[in-house]
Amino acid sequence: MQNSSLKPDVAIMVGVLPACSHLAALRYGSCSHSYVITSGLSSDVSINNALIDMYAKCGKLETSRIIFDGMKKRDLVSWNVMISGYGIHGMGADAIKLFASMQCEGVTPDDISFICLLSACSHSGLITEGKHWYESMTQVYNIVPRMEHYICIVDLLGRAGLLAEAFDFICKMPFEPDVHVWGALLGACRVHTKPELGREVARIIQRLGPEDTGNFVLMSNIYSSVGRYHEAAQVRLVQKEKGFNKSPGCSWVEIHGKLHAFVGGDKSHPESSEIYRRLVDLFVEIRKLGYRVDTSL
Repeated sequence: MQNSSLKPDVAIMVGVLPACSHLAALRYGSCSHSYVITSGLSSDVSINNALIDMYAKCGKLETSRIIFDGMKKRDLVSWNVMISGYGIHGMGADAIKLFASMQCEGVTPDDISFICLLSACSHSGLITEGKHWYESMTQVYNIVPRMEHYICIVDLLGRAGLLAEAFDFICKMPFEPDVHVWGALLGACRVHTKPELGREVARIIQRLGPEDTGNFVLMSNIYSSVGRYHEAAQVRLVQKEKGFNKSPGCSWVEIHGKLHAFVGGDKSHPESSEIYRRLVDLFVEIRKLGYRVDTSL
């Protein structure tokens, strides 16, 4: 576009920056930020919000906060995005502190604010705080919980190993929970190796539909983690019969301006031998710290 002598405007940059966020492409995001400054667009609230989100998702939370603090004008989205950024990085206490600052400045939180806040509490293991803010949302702010709020609470309880409480919480929902709510609990059953509860939850998910590849994989891994390999194989067999194929995991990293992509089980990278050797070394080191490598995935 720039080579064609066309100048990107606010709408274009608000579209480009989220793309950099999703790809964690910090180099391109930083270049876009430079263009925003030189083109005189740095005072636009929506662009600054996109920059906060981009830097947070690219691991540069300090830069996100600098942009946030430097904004002469903020909207509710600005606060929500910054709170979400703290949540992504497991900094729940900072998210709660910022939430308090938002109210001190007279900004009224909305339902999205509480999704960001509850998610931050979940990722930081702040069980008591998460429960408190969930109750405050309904009792103080009169916000009716949506499915996303229930998912956050189930995830909060599940991560803490409070699976029975999470199950009871779901059963008491005022409307029928969807597969995503039950899926959050199934994921917790995988983490805490609870095969019996996991099987019950998997049956509920199967009844609700639509079925998902991830649920089959989770259930198979739950059985494998407790040595019930025959049942794990049965789940995989049903998965295959129903035509659910698991897409291989993919990740990428940018080094010196070059993007390196890695697919699960793939050895096409020119330095794959060295990469796998270093992984073996890492496994040796983390075993010394008491970590048990999970081979069921």
